[in-house]
Amino acid sequence: MCLSLNYFCCCFSLSAGAKIVSVVSTLCSAASVVLYGTPAALQYSSLPPGRLIFYSCVASVGLLQTIFGCLLIHGTFRKKPRYLWPWLVLSWSVCAALVVLSVTGTVLLRYNKNVEDNAEISTIIALYFLTSIILFYFVSVVSSRRHQMVQDDYKYLSKRLVKRATSYYY
Repeated sequence: MCLSLNYFCCCFSLSAGAKIVSVVSTLCSAASVVLYGTPAALQYSSLPPGRLIFYSCVASVGLLQTIFGCLLIHGTFRKKPRYLWPWLVLSWSVCAALVVLSVTGTVLLRYNKNVEDNAEISTIIALYFLTSIILFYFVSVVSSRRHQMVQDDYKYLSKRLVKRATSYYY
């Protein structure tokens, strides 16, 4: 599903990296709720219907990412890997959707006859593609940390079972 990593940004551990990713991701998704939800709520009648639907969808996904980001923060700080799954699944699907939107937008941009809008649209497409790359790296860091936490749990449980099994005298 993701890359298997041992470090976050070459010098931080996966534990610190997952904590950084959880806080940054939650703050960015809360900002996207504010940035896209405010125009959709305040300028409801003046926005074109397509843009209103787009803003509403992005704001609702941002709200869902904020809620799952809070679970991610709880899971990374309390070392509970089961709380990381909702954020991982949602972020992976958002990453895939952004890549599909970027590729589709690039293909459709080729057929756009309005040259004035091309610069603005290509900038947004590039921004979405960059966001998907960063999100993919974040998902890889959190997924690697989740695997690390699960392995640590198995090591702890196996040591505990071996200790109990060897402590009995027959």
